[in-house]
Amino acid sequence: MTHQAAKLEALVNKNKNANPKKTRFIAITSGKGGVGKSTISSNMAHMMAKHGLKVGIFDADIGLANLDVMFNVKIKKNILHVLKGEATVEEILVPIEKNLVLIPGESMIRLNNKFFDGEAWAQSRNF
Repeated sequence: MTHQAAKLEALVNKNKNANPKKTRFIAITSGKGGVGKSTISSNMAHMMAKHGLKVGIFDADIGLANLDVMFNVKIKKNILHVLKGEATVEEILVPIEKNLVLIPGESMIRLNNKFFDGEAWAQSRNF
């Protein structure tokens, strides 16, 4: 019985030993939100890592990043901290499982939660 990722699994197995030292990049993009980019990316990354490939998954979203939620990890710093010079790439890497590392993006939800905590929120509402 085949499963949803059978073709991807076959492709990974076929190319597994083709050239193990060659770095490859796969970009999943869309101009529209909610079409499944994160779902496809996280599933592909998981399957490739499961089959022995070393995978780094980069959530390049600086507004609605959600791969940390999909992988059920908490992040302290993300790519925005690197861009602002507050962290290095090595400092933001989040190990997910064997052969899989996340480079997290920023979510405005997290930014808003920080903003709406305590005094800053009260001041913004003129309380």
